[in-house]
Order: sequence, then C-alpha cells, then structure tokens
Amino acid sequence: MKLLINNKFKNIFFLILVSLIFVIPLFSSNFYASHDGEAIIARFGAYVKASNDGQFPLRWAGDLNFRYGSPVLIFYYPLPGIFLIPLNAIGISLENTFKIIIGFSFILSFVSFYLWIRELVKDEYAALLGGILYGLTPYHFLNLYVRAGVAELMALSLVPLVFLFIEKASKKVDLRYVIAGGVLYGLLILSHNSVSLLFTPIFLAYSFLRGKNKQAIFQSLSILILGLFISAFFWLPAIVEAKYTNAKLFIDMFKLQFPSFWKLVYSPWGFGPEVNRERGLSPQIGPMNLFLVIISLLFLFKKNESKKLFIFWFVVFLLSTLLILNISTPVWEIVPFLKSLQYPWRIVGISSFAAVVLVSLWLRSVNNFFRLAILAAILIYSIQFLKVNYIPSKPDSFYFNYSSTTYYHSEASPIWTAGDFGDYPKKNIEIISGQGSINASKRKSNIHEFTVKGETALEVLDNTVYFPGWQVLVDGGKTPIEFQNAYHRGLITFRVPKGEHLIKVIFGESPLRLFADLISLTTLFCIFLLILLKSKLEKLILKF
Repeated sequence: MKLLINNKFKNIFFLILVSLIFVIPLFSSNFYASHDGEAIIARFGAYVKASNDGQFPLRWAGDLNFRYGSPVLIFYYPLPGIFLIPLNAIGISLENTFKIIIGFSFILSFVSFYLWIRELVKDEYAALLGGILYGLTPYHFLNLYVRAGVAELMALSLVPLVFLFIEKASKKVDLRYVIAGGVLYGLLILSHNSVSLLFTPIFLAYSFLRGKNKQAIFQSLSILILGLFISAFFWLPAIVEAKYTNAKLFIDMFKLQFPSFWKLVYSPWGFGPEVNRERGLSPQIGPMNLFLVIISLLFLFKKNESKKLFIFWFVVFLLSTLLILNISTPVWEIVPFLKSLQYPWRIVGISSFAAVVLVSLWLRSVNNFFRLAILAAILIYSIQFLKVNYIPSKPDSFYFNYSSTTYYHSEASPIWTAGDFGDYPKKNIEIISGQGSINASKRKSNIHEFTVKGETALEVLDNTVYFPGWQVLVDGGKTPIEFQNAYHRGLITFRVPKGEHLIKVIFGESPLRLFADLISLTTLFCIFLLILLKSKLEKLILKF
C-alpha cells in the first residue's frame, strides 16, 4: 500500500482493480436471476423505442401494458435508460448494456467515495480504505446481484461526488465547484427518486455544517438549487402528475417491510423478496461495518478538529438506522414522503454510507497494521456476496416485445382505467359506433396516424391508455378526447364527422411538463452564462 499512498491516480487504479474482482460474475455470457432485472431491461427497451420515435424527453412507453401503453417513463428514474440508448445503438445487447451500467456504477462507488474522503480528511490511507469499505458494503451487493437495482446503485455511486463538491465549495469561492456539484446533484435526482430524496436533507445540513462563512454556504446551497432546476423536467411531473395514477393505493406497503434489528446486523444471504423470511432479502448493514462503527466511537474521546463532523455523521447513522426499524412506525405515519419509499430497509443505503464515513474518520488514527487487517477482513468477508443464480440470456426481441408494465402494483397506472391489461387488443384502432372503415398509415409510440371513411358520424377507439398529453387532431383540428366510456374505461375515444378524414393521435407535453422542460432548459442556458461570466460573478460572491 505504500506504493499507492501518495499518488491519487495509482490509488484510483488500485480501487478499480479491487472492484473488478467483485463484478466478475457479470462477465458471464448468461444473465442472472434477480428481482427486477427483467422488468428494468424491458423498460430500457421502451426507452430505446421512445428515443427512436423522436420523443424528447422520453415519456411514453407505447408497447408496454400489452401495447395499450404506459406513462411509466414519466415516473421512473431516466438516467440509466439515457445512458443505455447510445450503447444499444452501437450494437450492444440490452442485457449486456445493463451489465455495463450496473457494473460501472458499482466500480464508481469505490472511486467517488475515495475522492470525497480524500478531500475531507487529507489522509490517503483513510480515503483508500474508505473507498473499499463503501464499495463493498453489503447493500451494494444486494442491489448488484439480488435486486438488480441499477438505478439505486448508480445513485449511491453519485452521492459521494455531490458531497465532494459541497466540500470544495465550502473552502473556496469557485463557480466550477458549483456547476460541477449542481450537475452531479441533478444527475443524482435523475438516477433514483428515493435515494435523492433521502440524501437531500443531509446535503442541506452538511452545507451548513461545512460552510465557514456566508459565501461558502451560498455556494453549497447553489449546488442544490442548480441540481433541482436541471432535473426539474423529471421530478416536477413525477411528483405532480402522480395524482393521476394509483400510486397512493400502495402507500401503506411499508408496514410489512420493517426488518428486525438483528437482520440489520446480519442475516443469511438470500434471494427471496420478503425481508423477514428465511433466505429472503438481506438488507444488512453488516457485522463488519457495525463492529468498526462501535470501535470508531473511541474517536469521540480524542481531541480532534473533526469531532463535530464525526458527531454529525453519527447522528445521521443513528437516526437512519432507527427509521429502518418498526419502532419508527409513528414517524412513517406522520411524514408523507417516507411512505413513498415503500420499503423502510431502503434507508440501509444511508446507514451504510454514514457507517463508512465514521470508520473513515477514525482510520486516520489507526496504524498500518490495523489498516491492512481491516482491508484483508473486508475483502474476505465480501466474497460470500458473489453468489449469482445464472439463467439463459434472452434476445433483445424479448424485451422490445415485453407485454407487461414493468411495475408490480399498478402504481403507475392511470386512476381512470379498469386496471392493467392482460391481453393484446384485437385491433389498434376500432370503430365502436357508426358505419365506416379505417386505413392506418403510421404508428409510433407517440404518433398514431390513419384515415377514416365514415358513411355516418363515427365514434373511434384508439386502444391506448389516456394520460395528459394525448391529443386528437381531425384534419389538423383538435378534437375532444373521451376516456370514460363505460365499455372502454381509460382508453382514448373520440368522435369523427361523416366523410373521409385524416386523424392524428399525438402524445406531447402537458402544460406542466412543458413548464418543467423550460425550467431545465433555462437552467442549462444559465450554466453557459455562469461559465462565461465566471470571474465577475466570483468577485460578487466574495463581496457578498
């Protein structure tokens, strides 16, 4: 380790080598069984189709839900899907692209945590071991090989980078840190709704903790504001338009998902979906991490300039751990956003993060023998998490023709439908009233174009789930959509006068989504101005 200690790039290379050992199972020609892998890759396929159809931003999955379509892309983290599109375009299969993205996210978690701790404690040993401890935290393996939680793992790999630039911004007035931190925070929001929501209060508190003056606090808060505005095109519609879906019907699911305290310490590694069943889900913080946290409490009895920082992260660790346990049920009942997490054990991501920060702060005062012993122990302990249940790979056509919705509890289904569909429609377009004929000419996920010839006035059914943003044009003129037909609940129906007419059924941005898009685009333009006016604005901040 001495050869690596004074060279950042050698240390990063070492971290990558260590992390590669633990992604070896991804190099198989087979895929692996997981909770969400198949559904997520099918959603990836929907992203590719939406992109090919010219959607921007990507909102509507036209072929999911037995080709009745789904607004799922509005509500579920777009960043992994955005990264997938160019990789798939150059010929990499959907499954292999998934492996690349989830593997890269796992590797990035080692490097990103190392870079932040290195900036925080100015100790290469502590930063290097901290990066390994964080990368090998059991919850990462749960997302990697059990749940296939690519978005959550990606988010957890970005979190340290946001802290890194908040830390840098707290020490020096430099708009480069604000821009980089803001972009990374925006990417974090785009990578996973729940992780970004959980860490945002911690980012905010950390900004005040580390800000030594009002300029530093201003820069740190600007990072968060910038990130929120960059990602507004996603989170604003996802929050506001959720009222049109069944999301609230499953808001009490959390009550069945509290693990016991001892399962947080250790539970046998399993692949089942239930957290409290034998060989089920094991969202453990891990005995190794918890043991090191207990030892690190000795740090409190030493005089050290980082004691305030240690106390801050210990409070984060303690509160987050309590929120995972059943004892916190009254808090979950009171705080609305907690219910949206669905699974209390998801907060293990925060507890594990805080635990490794505490250990990293303590590692500065540990001699090299103990550091090497800790490194060896964590590497050996983590080998057990490399269990993978391989299954035969599926071709891209399987995912591109996926019939289900890619979610499990109808949480993204519009409230005006009779539920998710279980079979394909006999026809995409039907006449349900009147006499006439239909000639379809074009059908994409976001545009259905056809002509109708009506011997009488017609009522036409487009077998597509209605959601705000759909509109019908008859010969270029907007026609009202009726989506509450008693026999076709939630589907697009409309009336066409007698004669021959060109019909276009188009999915576009609702007024809210358009407003959110404008916020994000304006913010990107403002970033360009920040770069141009960097030196002048920095002088203004110094005078602030």
